[in-house]
Amino acid sequence: MRSLLKQSRSQFLHSEMGMETRKQAGSIWFLSEMAVSDQHGGGVTLCRTLGRNMEGFNELVCLSDFYEAAPRFSDRYHKWTSFFRTSRCRRLLGCRLSEWCFRQPWVESWFARQCAAKIHALLPADQSHPFFLVSPQSTLAVRTLEELKKRRALSYATWVMDDNWVKQDQGGGWTYAPQVETILQRHFKEADAVVTISEPMGEHYRQRFGVGYDVLFAPSPYDEVVAPADFVPARKLAYFGTLSIWPGDALARLVPLLTDLGLTMDIYSHHPLPADLQHPCVFKMPPLAPEEVQATMRKYDAVLLPIGFSPATASYTHFNIATKMAECLGSGTVTLAIGPEHAAMMRYLNDHDAGLCVSEPNMSTLSEALRVIHDPSQRKQRIEKDLAHVRSYLTRKIMHRRWEAIRDRIMAQSST
Repeated sequence: MRSLLKQSRSQFLHSEMGMETRKQAGSIWFLSEMAVSDQHGGGVTLCRTLGRNMEGFNELVCLSDFYEAAPRFSDRYHKWTSFFRTSRCRRLLGCRLSEWCFRQPWVESWFARQCAAKIHALLPADQSHPFFLVSPQSTLAVRTLEELKKRRALSYATWVMDDNWVKQDQGGGWTYAPQVETILQRHFKEADAVVTISEPMGEHYRQRFGVGYDVLFAPSPYDEVVAPADFVPARKLAYFGTLSIWPGDALARLVPLLTDLGLTMDIYSHHPLPADLQHPCVFKMPPLAPEEVQATMRKYDAVLLPIGFSPATASYTHFNIATKMAECLGSGTVTLAIGPEHAAMMRYLNDHDAGLCVSEPNMSTLSEALRVIHDPSQRKQRIEKDLAHVRSYLTRKIMHRRWEAIRDRIMAQSST
């Protein structure tokens, strides 16, 4: 094992020798376990929310093998994978042992030190003050930043899109593993800004960790959409996105009711239909290019925003805003959200009188929602309200400016 670690460290430190990097004062860096990619929700959220500001990042660092970067970032993108997640290690140790090793805290700390050393080597040799946007998906990015802070002064904002550490206990409270909570407490307290994906997440961090917060989530990709004037309802619903348990759980509650409601549902996804979504009224459609999604949404009576009821997805439901929420609201058709009342998205929609919300999907509640969807006057009013909300709060320009205000505030502080 010791020889494997030495060999891995040597390969890691020398794998990108000679690569070019823009080493300039006031540099801005991105650090995360997720890829800067258009192929998954977190990457889309990042690129839509920051928009043109992504061009201002000197380097983008991904600490996993999770997707490839969008091609436009390839000249300044670095993807580093733990030795224990490589195919070579799996051949040597077997898949189970490799995965067990990868999940050990000492392995994470070891890999974090390697990543910090490599980032430090890429940073300008002068005493300039780099700024990092960290979007941690695990404690690896947090530990890497801690190791880097031992080597030089820096500023950072941490943007939590998914709280993958918290668990809900039987009493409805939220708990963390003690060691993880200690790491997060230090990470949040020392951050120049804590950014969360929703108000409920921010409030949770304020109460739990005693920190202030800003909120950023994905905007609508287009803000000049108008509702079709001649729309004729066809009793068709649509869903666009992943079929993981988080949205899949809510979709599965709707599917058995489709026949009696006289509806069909088209699902646009990269994933195959799981067993609980296979139904004569459900049709699997090929995934679309991002720029085609909103125009396709407008062809349907309503677009679905499903939010999981399962205890297995409690933290996502309670704290997350999906990339698709603003996209649905800005589509020019009705947004039909199905999920628990306490869900972050349901709370947002109810607070802003946006979309149609069904917290207990059954024949009665869904029939009532369909009456709004299919009544021309109510439908028009609902869509116009949603589009007005998007134009006032959820455009790309508005979200870009929110990020710019956070960034500029921190960089101004670090320069004094």
